[in-house]
This record gives sequence, structure tokens and C-alpha cells, in this order.
Amino acid sequence: GCDDTAKSEFLNKRNAKGDIAAPGQSHSNLWFTEPGRVDELGPPLGRGAVWLDEAVRANTPSDAFLFAGFDHRGVHLTHDAGVPVRFNFEVDREGNDLWTSLREVTVPARGYQWVGFADGDKGAWVRVRLDRDCDHVTAFFAFANRDPRPDRGDDRFAGLAQPEDRDLCGGLIRARGANLRTLGFSARQVGDGRPGAAAYYELDGDCRLRPVDDPQAQAFLEANTQVPDDVLEVDAASVLYVDDDGNRWRLPKGDPAFDAPGWLGPERIDREVVTERDLFNCHGTFYELPARNAGGFALIRPIATHNRRI
Repeated sequence: GCDDTAKSEFLNKRNAKGDIAAPGQSHSNLWFTEPGRVDELGPPLGRGAVWLDEAVRANTPSDAFLFAGFDHRGVHLTHDAGVPVRFNFEVDREGNDLWTSLREVTVPARGYQWVGFADGDKGAWVRVRLDRDCDHVTAFFAFANRDPRPDRGDDRFAGLAQPEDRDLCGGLIRARGANLRTLGFSARQVGDGRPGAAAYYELDGDCRLRPVDDPQAQAFLEANTQVPDDVLEVDAASVLYVDDDGNRWRLPKGDPAFDAPGWLGPERIDREVVTERDLFNCHGTFYELPARNAGGFALIRPIATHNRRI
């Protein structure tokens, strides 16, 4: 689990997060749902390497990799040998450890090749052999099922402000401590692009929002939830993010309105949502971003394009 900017960061600190204070106390919780709901949360994925930049001897079988149960299947192949290398794929069709040849793929010297498997390539498990010794070999399988979810967003998000909106309400939030079990909310109303003064509210466990006269709590919230500015740069081509090590990464642009901050100021870019996994909010799209010790920005992947002011 994760408490966002937790007291112990577990090596998952980034400049993009700023110095936002941890919640007043843990507010992790369990989610109970119908079993069928799990199948609506996205298609199953099957990814993994049986060899990852490894020395492999000729005719030595790899570990087996699950082959059945996916609509789309393929494998990345690469090696550093100075001559072509033949990859021999075998399948265990019934899961009884009886292996038969499936296909052969020859990868050019010091080359790379993507190989897609056809619907007729049947088997419970798959493995691979080489026709010669090789010092650096990778065979990385990438499987997925079809995604039946519609492109249209759920109606529950209709109340979130769109980038061009000039009349809206928003602000800063933080979970309070001391067993109050409330969420502090410093809210500001925007009318025709003009932000008003902030007012303080609290939301309880029954989702009841009420105004609260607590200047000290409001001042603490506003001082300790400041969103970092200038995290992203936008040019004619894309969005540029420079990480803590000075590496430059580019992501696609969305609605042009995201080129400038919204009426309420900069919007939060990065927050940890589960252990060592962040949500990275860039130009109207959420991405999954691993912690720096878990692959970091090189392993970022998109989740959903929302085109909302969040």
C-alpha cells in the first residue's frame, strides 16, 4: 500500500513531487467488489524474459513460458553474435512435458527481430533454443488480451473541469490526522477566469462536505500542499521532462490548453499511489511511473487520457 507522500519514502523521491507533506495519518483501505468487476479493469498481460542479455549455450532449452490464454502474442529477440543465430521455438501442447517444434526464426548478425505468433500457434507452454553459443541473448515475450472497454469516459468524471473551462471550483486537499478522519479542502471558485478567495471545508467519511472555521488548519494545508512549478516544458514537438539525474524525456502533447497552467495555478504532476508506483499526470494523460529503483522513467507507460484539470 501507499500513503502518497509517506513518512518513509522507500527510495521513491522525485523533484516532480515537490515537498508536499505526508497525510496526517494513514488512510489506506480495502476495496471490496464483485469478482466480475476485476475483468473490467483492463486486459490481462503476460510479459517476461526467458533470457535477458545472457550467455546461452547451443541447444540448451530456456525455461518454459506460459503460452496459452492470450489473444495477442509475440517475442522480442536480440543477440550480439557476429553471425546469424537461429532461434528454435518449441511448445508443450498439452502441459504434459512433451515438446514439439513450433517454428524457427533466424536473427541477423548482431540483430533484433520482433516475432508475432499466429492464432493457430497452439500450446500450453513455449520455450526456445539456439543453434550456436552466444554471449548476449535476449528473448522477451509480450502477450496481451483484447481490450473491450469503450473509448468514452465514464459519466462519473463529467464534473471534472475541462482545460478550456473558465467557470469552475477547485483547490488543495490533504487527509487530516488525530483520528479526525476528514479531508481538508482549501477551495477557490473561478468565475470567468477570475479566481476568488480561498475558503476552507472538510469532507467526512460519509462524503459530507461542510465549511469549517479553522484558520490554522487552512494555513497549514495551504503551506504544505504547494504543487511544484516548472516541472514540465512544452515546445512545438512535445512535452519535455528532465529527471533528477538530468536525463531528458519526451511525452506527447494533448489539448493545447494544457500548455499553460490552469486558473488555479500549476496542477500536480506526480504522486505515489502504490508502493514504488506513481501516477504521472502530463498534458491530460495519466501514466504509470515506477520508482527510480524500479526502472524509473524508462519504464513509464500510459494509463488513460482524461483531458481534465486535475
